[in-house]
Amino acid sequence: MEEKPVSSGEEILKKVKSNEAKKSGKTRFNEKEIEKQTATVKQLTKKKEKKKVNKNQKTKQSKKEKKNEKPEKRKMAKRSITEIIPIIDMDDDGLIELKDNQGFYDIWQLQSKDVYSMNDEETRFDIYNLSHFYQAYHNSIKFLAINFPVNTTKQQQFIQKKIDKCKSTLYEKFLIQKMTELQFLEWGRTNREYFVFIFGENQHIVNERVQSVKRYLQRIAPISPIDENKKIEILYKLNNQNSKLGNKLS
Repeated sequence: MEEKPVSSGEEILKKVKSNEAKKSGKTRFNEKEIEKQTATVKQLTKKKEKKKVNKNQKTKQSKKEKKNEKPEKRKMAKRSITEIIPIIDMDDDGLIELKDNQGFYDIWQLQSKDVYSMNDEETRFDIYNLSHFYQAYHNSIKFLAINFPVNTTKQQQFIQKKIDKCKSTLYEKFLIQKMTELQFLEWGRTNREYFVFIFGENQHIVNERVQSVKRYLQRIAPISPIDENKKIEILYKLNNQNSKLGNKLS
């Protein structure tokens, strides 16, 4: 076995110095990296602070602008329903006048019939005439169906006269019972009634169109005039959907 040569003191010193130099190089390199990282962190913090300052300045400016701005005035609500409804008045002939020179219109009642009791020929005849009406009449028109309470005022007046003249107690009881039945029908029952609205630029045109509608519908659903009170009730119902008509008016 060969023995390893013993190293001298100078060689040992050289090794120690080389190790120290290596260690010192590593530490210097690490210190440089740390300095770079700290510099970048400082730059980032400065940028963030600048952004915060700019945001605060913008918010302050926006608040000042909002304070300086005058609040917009709210639109005034209309004082009464007459400003909303497009109706001005009803003339002496019962025609309803509209606002802004939009014209006039009249309301007529359609005489209804029992559709379920009709045979096939009658239904075909009515369908043909109604289709002919829509083809021939090109002006504005509106059909309306409303439930009206049963009107028994005439029957009640007649029975009341009989009661006043009656001398028999048995017959008077019978008449009073009939009167209560009529009053109950008027209070609790309704009839489905149909109406047609006929429009025109003026009164003369409306009257002409009423005559033409009469001619076209006389075979299937003749129209008849209604009084002013009923027209007012129809308009009231159209503008007050939850209200009740006739004797149920609330």
